[in-house]
Amino acid sequence: SEFLPKLLGKIRGEVTPGLTTKTIGRWLYLQDGRTFCVLWVKKHWFMVSLASDESFRDPKGLSHVVKGFFFPRGHERRFSLTMGDDLAYAMKLVAEGHRIAKSPGYPSAGRRPTR
Repeated sequence: SEFLPKLLGKIRGEVTPGLTTKTIGRWLYLQDGRTFCVLWVKKHWFMVSLASDESFRDPKGLSHVVKGFFFPRGHERRFSLTMGDDLAYAMKLVAEGHRIAKSPGYPSAGRRPTR
């Protein structure tokens, strides 16, 4: 859909101009030196996984903590994103993931899919 290029353009413009992507299976890894966000591309929406720690700010409570698949255990948050959602707020959450993944004390990445 046209949503993915729009989303990637916003991330490049508002979060990091150094954005690179890598596709592994159904997952699109967003990187700026380190992976900070993984998109699971569905037919009409995305599951967004972000690097996280105790400093992650989500005042609206849109995201939730997960055990950790793409990022180390206890260091991952997720939320779903569709075309009609508040993209400006989603960019704030992606920026939080970027800030945390780039911080010097953030642990190295979690498990990675083999395919």
